[in-house]
Amino acid sequence: MQGFTEEEKARIRNALEGARSPWRIEFLDLVGSTQDEAQILLETGSPPPFAVLASEQTEGRGRRGRAWNQDGAKDLSLSLVLRPGDSVPALLLPILLAGALHRGLEAFLPGGGCRIKWPNDILLGGRKLAGILIEGAGEGSWIAGIGVNVGRRTFPADLANRATSLALVLRRPPGRAEVAARFLRETASLLERAEGGDPGPALEAFHRGFALLGKEVVICSRGDESRGRLLALDPSGAALASGRVFALGEIESLRGAEP
Repeated sequence: MQGFTEEEKARIRNALEGARSPWRIEFLDLVGSTQDEAQILLETGSPPPFAVLASEQTEGRGRRGRAWNQDGAKDLSLSLVLRPGDSVPALLLPILLAGALHRGLEAFLPGGGCRIKWPNDILLGGRKLAGILIEGAGEGSWIAGIGVNVGRRTFPADLANRATSLALVLRRPPGRAEVAARFLRETASLLERAEGGDPGPALEAFHRGFALLGKEVVICSRGDESRGRLLALDPSGAALASGRVFALGEIESLRGAEP
């Protein structure tokens, strides 16, 4: 197992040097889950914001109890612990983090092509490149787990046709530290703007990757599907041209409609 080198640690720490709030960065080698490690640090008094990065995790998890598969030190696994100010609605966080992750990954993809799949995936060529899991931690704190397929070139049989990595699409893929640094920098920047009362940059970053505003979509909510033109998607909900508005927490899936 290869832990983080001093050069990698310095690159990641330097990405947050200009942040308004001081960030603690915890580097670990082998863990069960970065989410669990972040929860322990929070419960033992570490103040947000901070990040936990692991060279390898054996029990990574995604939404709905699904496992997150990682190929050792080739990929990126980290968890952020955030306690946004009162000016940041809780439902802005998934939008902000997806926008930050998309913007960070897009920087390494000259031709673009990666897209946000509601609510928590980044797809490239229709295959999963990265995922986000956000869990409440009490007292206004949230723990966001991020997994990115960076350097791996193979996947288990059940994922081979549904997942991809930066190494599979780039001749010179970035290292995990470069990806982490870019994502953390984007997150800190968007969060500071939102805490200052300006959620616009977070919404703009999200919609650049989501790319469904003004288009025909299908929304699945409470087991029913509704189709219509998407006029808006923000913390207040997803609004269709028909006038129907869906609360974000009730949306099970949101996808582009087939012609």
